[in-house]
Amino acid sequence: MTELIGRRTECGTLGRLVAEVRARESRALVVHGEPGVGNTVLLDYLVGQAPDCRLVRAPAFSTLTAAINDAGVVVGEWFDANATFHGFSASHGVFTPIEDPAGTEGTHVDGISNRGVIVGFSVDSSGNFHGFELSPAR
Repeated sequence: MTELIGRRTECGTLGRLVAEVRARESRALVVHGEPGVGNTVLLDYLVGQAPDCRLVRAPAFSTLTAAINDAGVVVGEWFDANATFHGFSASHGVFTPIEDPAGTEGTHVDGISNRGVIVGFSVDSSGNFHGFELSPAR
């Protein structure tokens, strides 16, 4: 594997992550750092090392994974530059936002069942929390 100059530790970590995913172990990766320090370069390196793996990128300031079901559907939340949180699901490379219209202050996704039922909560403009259950379309 070609390594990035000055990033031996990070490249080693990414190499182990790819090996674990190829061994069918579920993994999530959080890349965190100030803008301009090479976060995108590391993700591009990862993509180049794992063309056979599925990568989902979220349009986010920060992304957190909450759960994954047996079908490989991942759910979680992403934070925009204003620190507002938004729910998402990701499956087979497709990123789908999950927003509760009542959640003017954000939508948080906690989990997903093997039947595809997604649960979470939203926060309205008064700071009240509202739980929700989202069932797959039939």
